[in-house]
Amino acid sequence: MSLSLAAFGTSAGYQGSERTEVEIALYNKNGSPYTLYNSNLTIVLDGRTQDGVPSVTECQVSNALGSGGNFSFSVKAPADFKPLEVFAVDGWVDICFRRFNRRWHVMRGMIDEVRYSRQAGPGGTRVSAQVTGRSFQKAWATTRVFMNALTADNVGGGLAFKISASGLANSNPRQNVQLILFKLFDVIGARGIANWALPSDLPGPGGSVTKAVQYDYAGFNSRVLKRATPTGTLLFPDTMVWDLAANEYGDQQFCELYTELLPVGGMSALRADVDLKAGLDPAQSRMTVVFRDKPFPLVDPKALGQPGLTQPYFQLPLWEINSQDVRNLELGTSTYEAINAFAFVGNFTQENISQNGTVRSILERPDDKALRGVRRMDVTTPYSAQVGQGTGLRQLAEGLRARLKDWYCMGTELYQGSLSLGRSFPQLKLGGKVRVKGQTSAENLTAYVEGYSHAWSPGACMSSVNITRAYYGTDASHLARLKRLSGAFQAARKIPLPAK
Repeated sequence: MSLSLAAFGTSAGYQGSERTEVEIALYNKNGSPYTLYNSNLTIVLDGRTQDGVPSVTECQVSNALGSGGNFSFSVKAPADFKPLEVFAVDGWVDICFRRFNRRWHVMRGMIDEVRYSRQAGPGGTRVSAQVTGRSFQKAWATTRVFMNALTADNVGGGLAFKISASGLANSNPRQNVQLILFKLFDVIGARGIANWALPSDLPGPGGSVTKAVQYDYAGFNSRVLKRATPTGTLLFPDTMVWDLAANEYGDQQFCELYTELLPVGGMSALRADVDLKAGLDPAQSRMTVVFRDKPFPLVDPKALGQPGLTQPYFQLPLWEINSQDVRNLELGTSTYEAINAFAFVGNFTQENISQNGTVRSILERPDDKALRGVRRMDVTTPYSAQVGQGTGLRQLAEGLRARLKDWYCMGTELYQGSLSLGRSFPQLKLGGKVRVKGQTSAENLTAYVEGYSHAWSPGACMSSVNITRAYYGTDASHLARLKRLSGAFQAARKIPLPAK
């Protein structure tokens, strides 16, 4: 069964008025005991308040790298409306925004909580409800990797053995994330823990979450890293599936793992149609897990990156925003961003332990160290090069240390903050860039999108963006500044001991 809610509002943007609509579709799971309605029942909730007609009074949607998405919406309804029967906890929800007769799918998730109240007033008794939930990332974020001692799941690693037999302990991060989020998820689902079956009438591929989700790993560089040994967490995991993938095996210091609604084909398809000119209908959008190297600029040849403006950062989806559409811009930086020394250590195996001294070298900037003292970033990884396969440990350590230096050496010359817009921007997605256009190219502000939110209420719909790594100027001038600062670093020298 599906239940459709539609609401309409007018948003007065700085470029003129526009009509913005929000559309919410509710789906009950197969066999769900929470609904009392037939499969052909549809209720339309009209945002223009009318007596006897339920109304959507507000809707908010947000998404962020790592933590995932959230949504909430409020409904005001007549006395005979029964929210606890209509809104099923853990029921699936689609939220779309409409602008200029185009429809953008901005949220697919599950309900966490339903609260309602009854108020008596001059016009009679009315019911209001508040519904909150999370994006489809909830399926992994709330499923525990459970070992049942009574069924001997904990013997010899149990569930973990089922996936490590396929190479979990000996694979690169991209392969391990896929094994955990998809294969392990199916394994524990088959044992009755959870399989998160999708409602039959949910648009798009059906079945279970793992069958409906596309895995986009095109931005991962497979030349980097292979696992040497498993960790104790693999053998005795007492954590959530998402945390196991992201924190233990996702190599989060060097990679990004997040969820988003994207066209078929993932980020590559989004780059080809960044503004989604025809919109993004729920039937065409796909729940997507994105795993990739952090796409930030690199200039050091040892960092295993591509040269110049051809590298991934400058090919990310880019949304241009007119300065007239910006209601508020907040930018800042801090002393904690001023890093002048970088250290990296990977895992060692018995065969390469002799290289310990050569891979522990530190890259530092002597002139900045003399100015503000040592501001050191120490990074490790659960992965290591394997002897005789791919990149050697020394080359690996040098390459990843160079990456860290290029990513973070600009320090206080990059800004972070928020961008509040005077209209809705439903085509915005995580992991791309925004550019606020200035009067000249030197006044352009370009920033990385780490989060966004859309807030609708009758009469207005506005979007906000959480931005990092912001800079003014052109991409070429930014790359030139990075090259200058990166070139100021050198390997730390040994300090001779004072003479006796």
